[in-house]
Amino acid sequence: MERVLEPEVMDTESEAKAYDSMDHSDVNRAFIRRFLELGGSGHVLDLGCGPAHIPIELCRREPHARVTAVDAAESMLAVGKRRVIAAGLAERIHLVRADAKRLPFDDHSFDSIMSNSIVHHLPDPRPCLREIARVARAEGAILLRDLVRPASEAELDHLVDLYAGDATVEQQGLYADSLRAAFRVSEVKAMLAECGLDELRVYASSDRHWTADREGAILRVDGLVEHPIALTFSALSEQTKSTPGEGGVALEALLALARPQSAGTHLTIHGADAFCASVPLADVAARAGILFREGRLPLARERGGPVRFVIPDATTCGKGGIDRCATVKAVVRLEVTEGARPDSRRG
Repeated sequence: MERVLEPEVMDTESEAKAYDSMDHSDVNRAFIRRFLELGGSGHVLDLGCGPAHIPIELCRREPHARVTAVDAAESMLAVGKRRVIAAGLAERIHLVRADAKRLPFDDHSFDSIMSNSIVHHLPDPRPCLREIARVARAEGAILLRDLVRPASEAELDHLVDLYAGDATVEQQGLYADSLRAAFRVSEVKAMLAECGLDELRVYASSDRHWTADREGAILRVDGLVEHPIALTFSALSEQTKSTPGEGGVALEALLALARPQSAGTHLTIHGADAFCASVPLADVAARAGILFREGRLPLARERGGPVRFVIPDATTCGKGGIDRCATVKAVVRLEVTEGARPDSRRG
């Protein structure tokens, strides 16, 4: 089936209300679950946010996320604004009316980027994809997902009946138009390669969706080290020396990769919520570790993930308040410093 374009911007009040009233909850939860698995966090850009369902879901799941949510449709943003305020998230979700093909943001200004169902709206998605490559930080997570164009009208009718059979006629029409305007996986791969995003993994993620994604770094080790490192969940999983248990990596294994300089005397542990603890490196190097998974899954946020700094036996940590660092949740950075840095544990 050939691609049939639909309007680039859904900017009538009736379209916005119709889209907002459709039940995307299961799809949105799956999308955010995958985004968090990839290490999506920090200052997040959401392209084509529509009525802000996905930014709201992210902020409910990830307490440290801040979202700049972009859409070109004023009517969609009006609905999104009401939803954001009702959710009590106006301080964490910033709605912006902008063209995804010409974003008003600096290069490399976002920690993570997500976009659900914008690509099929664009006659030529490549300018948008180039903008994603421009504003993304080099080690940040990226998750793009959209519909796949069916092979035939019969397949399209089947998908509409299966996933929008209980919807209104207007909603069914919107869904059918979106399927006709969508791309095939092979077409997406070619566009990403052309736009500097060829490192993204592209695959069919359901009977009606394609996904393109890239893992983001969930832990950085830097400061006074010979080799600063940024580690994804997969990179941490490849470390063979674990402590404590199967879900962790020994601090000394990470330090062996980064190679602290001789001037480095302290380890400063940075949390996602601006928490900071500075401890003598010699006292924790051989004892401490980081937890980042439970079984094969990333360590959940409610368990202190995605990375949790631990000292298994706090009673052996010596003096100087090190035992108070026996566990630090939501760690994003381990910085080797000369001397102690300001410590948020101290008044």
